[in-house]
Amino acid sequence: MRELAEMIVTQPEVQAKLFEQARAGRLPPRLMLELFHYHGGRPPERVEIPAPDRGRPSSSPESGSSARKTVAHMPT
Repeated sequence: MRELAEMIVTQPEVQAKLFEQARAGRLPPRLMLELFHYHGGRPPERVEIPAPDRGRPSSSPESGSSARKTVAHMPT
């Protein structure tokens, strides 16, 4: 089966047709998803969010207020 798939997808005509369909937005969503997975790898199943670094000062409400004042006074 792998050999058959290779023979099909390595044909220049098939590649051109797939490319044409992808550019036109007509590829089946599942096939488009698989192409993205093969290109960039599957996304992680679980995202790890690290604990905050207690050694760094956290942003305080005052710093946010100061930033808003700065943005408000910027020339447009």
